[in-house]
Formats: sequence, C-alpha cells, structure tokens
Amino acid sequence: MDIQVANYDSDRDLEAVKRLWHEIGWMRDNSDAEHQLLQTELSLGQVRVARIDDVTESIALGANAILQYLDTELPLAAVTGVATGRVARKKGLARRATARLIADMAAEGAALSMLGIFDQGYYDRLGFGTGSYDHRVAVQPQDLCVPLPKSTPRRLSSTDWEEMHACRTRRMKRHGYVTFTSPAATQCETIRSDYFGFGFSDAASGELTHYLWCNTDDLEYGPYQVMSMVYENYGQLLELLGTLKSLEDQVQLVTLVEPPDIQLQDLVSRPFYRLATLKEGKFGTGIRSYAVWQARICNLHACLQQTQLECEPLRFNLELTDPIAEFLDEDQPWRGVAGQYVVTLADESGVEQGKVADLPTLTATVGAFTRLWLGVRPATGLAATDQLNASPELLTQLDSALRLPAPSWDWRF
Repeated sequence: MDIQVANYDSDRDLEAVKRLWHEIGWMRDNSDAEHQLLQTELSLGQVRVARIDDVTESIALGANAILQYLDTELPLAAVTGVATGRVARKKGLARRATARLIADMAAEGAALSMLGIFDQGYYDRLGFGTGSYDHRVAVQPQDLCVPLPKSTPRRLSSTDWEEMHACRTRRMKRHGYVTFTSPAATQCETIRSDYFGFGFSDAASGELTHYLWCNTDDLEYGPYQVMSMVYENYGQLLELLGTLKSLEDQVQLVTLVEPPDIQLQDLVSRPFYRLATLKEGKFGTGIRSYAVWQARICNLHACLQQTQLECEPLRFNLELTDPIAEFLDEDQPWRGVAGQYVVTLADESGVEQGKVADLPTLTATVGAFTRLWLGVRPATGLAATDQLNASPELLTQLDSALRLPAPSWDWRF
C-alpha cells in the first residue's frame, strides 16, 4: 500500500473529493448549489490530499485568517475541513494530510492553527489543545426580556454575502475571535437555500451594520438556529435579540451561542420554570456548554512577541514537546515547535531558545501550553488535567500573570 500526501490538483482529485464528500454526508445531493459550495470551500486557501495507490481518499482544507489575541492580531491557519472516505479509515491519512497542511501554512507565516472538532482526542496527536466552552442557549422568543426593534430589519439572502462579510470584518471583536481574510468564507455559509437572515443598515450610508444569519428545518414553528450574530456594539446586539423576540407569535424556539461578556440568562424570564416544564423534546429550553474547537501554536516567537500582560515580569524555562513531527516527511521545513526555551511574560513578552540553570522550569505539550497562553484554563487547573507540569510556586505565578478573558470562537468553521 503506497500512501502519498500532496497538494490538491483539481483535474486529478475533484471527482474523488466529490465521492468522499457524498460518503461522509457533506454533500447532500448533486444540485448546483452543493457543487458550488464544494468549489467555494476548495478555493478558500491551501488544500492537501492523501492518496492510497494513487487514489485520493482524504483531504484537508485550510484558509488564512486572523486571531484576535487581547488587543493584537496574529496570522492564523484555519483548518476548515478534514475528510476521509469510507474505505480508508484508520490508516492515518487524515492526520498526515492535516499535518502537511499546517506545516506548509506555518512555514508561510501562520503563528497558530485552529480547527473545529468532531470529538475530543483525535487532533491532540497533532499538538492541538481544547478551547473554551461555548454556551448554547435554547429559548422561547416570548421569554426574551428585550424591547422590539424600532426599525424594520431587511431580509438577507445568499446574494448579500459580500456585504455580510464586510460587516463581519467590522464587528465588535473579543479575545479569541477569528476573522477570515477571504470573503469566500462568508459566501460558503450563504450558498444553501435553506439559510436566511435579518439585517439592519446605517440610515445615512445604507451600509449593513449588524445582522443575524439563521437556518431551520421548519420555517413555520422552528426551532430557528442562529448561525451568526454580528454586531458592532451592545445596542445593536439588543436590537438583534429584539428581532428574535418579534418572532414569538409563531416560532416556538430559537437557539444561539451566548456572546462573550453577556449572560443571556439576565435577559430571559423564568428560565428555571421553562427548564422544568420544557426540558425535553423538539422545543426544550435551557443552556448547554461544549468545547467544540482546538488550537495549537505554530510559531512560539511570534505568539509571545505579541503578548502584552499587566503583570510583574516572570521568566522561566519551557520544555515543550510537539507530536506533529511524527506525521510529517523528514524533508518538511517546519516540523513543529518542540524544544527548550526561556520565556519572559511581561508588558513586553518574549522567548529565546536555551535553558537558564537558576530559573524554574515548565514542561508541557504544545497543546497544553497553547491553552495556557490563550487563557482557556489557568496553569494550576491544566497541571491537574493536561500535560503541563511545574513547581507549585511557578504554577501560581503563571496563574497570576496570565489572567485573560476566556477566548471566544464566534466564527465557526
């Protein structure tokens, strides 16, 4: 069995990719819209395939994006899709194709990589660490304690994707937010005809300022699932929530991800009563939490150079392991970030290779250190549950230095 990992070639690979997308359920049918969606996904950025005996059986898709880290921005390699056909599972194809994709994008300047997960554990072997929780809220529109919008929203459809993308790049940004550089990333979300939106525009310029993008299996009663909620300030957020409330006469339920810095329970009447009476079934209400994304650092120097912390300067040795090299060819220029480093955390942080004898030492996998650096969990917590170890004194100092807001992932891919 000959396995090869290579760049995607449309003439050679497209038909095989269509087949495996059908097999895993990503392509619903042979409609023009489904083919357009596939082609748009493939055009977003770099694509790598894995072939068995010259037949394409696995694919990894990437796109250039930007990660908001506190008040700075970092170049991000977004892994937008990984798929393997039915006959080629458990052969390591997906990991090899994904590792090659990450390595190539890291060599071109990506400071870190992120992806959505189908379950926890699979991508740990490529150095990824689990992100923070999303709070997914299911609420009856009539229970939203917000005013109805004073103006009437405009309808949004698949033809508005460029305007929606421009609006999205101007949105309020929080720690951990991802922004794709290509407008095609927004276009991908609008191609299927069962998606729809509500938007508001600036009265003077006509420019789209905030919007909701939704889908549902039942237009009459819902549930309506909010896929994107884009806004520049909290007044606009309340107007979008008021738009959802305006559906209360007919729509039985809406679901959405809780925005960062907001506790939606503040805006819901009698949440525990609804939970007790409507806990189960199609229209069950409540709040559930899941961690559905992972991240890993690809350039330790770039990440720490952009780290500005309000803390007393803290220096320590870092012994970092990175498993991704196992899935890369020997001649790959970028082979992960494993090594020994001296890290400084301060208002001007930094890192250099080496080891200083009289400094305390932190040992960690790249996934665990990424979680620490992003603020997913404090060092003392990660020492208990992840592969991160140091003296109690250093762990406590890291807790104090890296007091960050939980990273939010509002652009899902």
